[in-house]
Amino acid sequence: MTDFWAGVQWIYNEGRPMWLTRAGRLLTPAQMEQRERLFRAGHDPDDDYVPDINGRDATLGPIVAVERTTRNMSQRDLAAVAGVSQSMVARLERGMREPSWRTFRLLLEAMRLVPVLEVRELDAQTTAPSSSSESVGGP
Repeated sequence: MTDFWAGVQWIYNEGRPMWLTRAGRLLTPAQMEQRERLFRAGHDPDDDYVPDINGRDATLGPIVAVERTTRNMSQRDLAAVAGVSQSMVARLERGMREPSWRTFRLLLEAMRLVPVLEVRELDAQTTAPSSSSESVGGP
């Protein structure tokens, strides 16, 4: 595995700190942090890799982002109503972390939505999930 940081430069673009990649892409520090995590986990950050388990898990952050923007709420407003920090909402929406079930429920309820969970039997062509994907957040 090559060095992740080889050829990457720290620059300022219009007064904002950015990373300039070997491929010439400008990335924010948060985007670069996410790329480094993917790299260390053995994934090519330049692939269209979505950090979910076996490609079967929906990421919850984009659901929160779409619903929030549909309701013309700011991250700060949503966070205040849900009782979480604005930075947590931002990290969830960027896909930097997945919310616990409790946090996801609180965010949806703050937008006057209710999460609905459906459980189905696996069909013959679907393999059972690994133990890392079986856990679900709190109640």
